[in-house]
Amino acid sequence: MATPFTTDDLYLHRKVMSIHGVEGHGRVIGHTDRFRAAVVMAPVGNIETQLVLYPGETHVFLGKGAPSCRLDAADRIIAWLEHFTGETQAAST
Repeated sequence: MATPFTTDDLYLHRKVMSIHGVEGHGRVIGHTDRFRAAVVMAPVGNIETQLVLYPGETHVFLGKGAPSCRLDAADRIIAWLEHFTGETQAAST
């Protein structure tokens, strides 16, 4: 299967966070690795990326995976958003 990203997609001007379970979806991880490498080498440069892989988890781990992995992913997503918005979870409630 071809990568879901086109050459134009690789010239991003946005931050990228990829979170994946590793088991049973090697193709997805391969696409993520290629995508991240292309973003790092993009002419616009300095695009912040984060790739988080969860060994032993599948593609649907956020809904059905180990509670520890789901909690870790949620914490990482919140931290990522707080980092770029300047807002904390406590400040938004």
